[in-house]
Amino acid sequence: MDTNVFFYTFSTIAQALAGAVALLAAFVLFKLQNIDTSLRASAVHVLGSSSQTDNRPDMRVAWFYFAHGRWNDLIDAIPPDYPLSDFQRVHVQIIKARAMERIALVKPLKVAVPMTLINMVLAVFVLAFIPALYSPWVARIGTIVFAACVISYWPVIAAMFK
Repeated sequence: MDTNVFFYTFSTIAQALAGAVALLAAFVLFKLQNIDTSLRASAVHVLGSSSQTDNRPDMRVAWFYFAHGRWNDLIDAIPPDYPLSDFQRVHVQIIKARAMERIALVKPLKVAVPMTLINMVLAVFVLAFIPALYSPWVARIGTIVFAACVISYWPVIAAMFK
């Protein structure tokens, strides 16, 4: 195998992953903004329509969770005896669904992004030590790791279309 094959393979891996992660990040951020906007709007409908909100300490905790984006804690903080209208109950269900959607999107992203960054660093590292690592297996291993990294994007992409 020619040394140029190594340079081409490993420089392409780093460039392709950088482009892929940038594109994925743009779509994920857009989706997360939509989810967060929906969560905030629903939470305001649930928490903001009662005049009793300011006087109840348990509802102040719910507002704290709202301010920090802790949606599941917010739902748990609403006392069972709190009088919710049917409209508010619908928004509680929306909060639950959108919070789960957000978790389903962020969880695989926490795997894909570090995997991508590690793969890119390793590809550049291998480029620096090509003569010492000259072997046909190095390019094959690099290609397999690249494929595994790209495959780690699929759960993120699948979660975006739910």
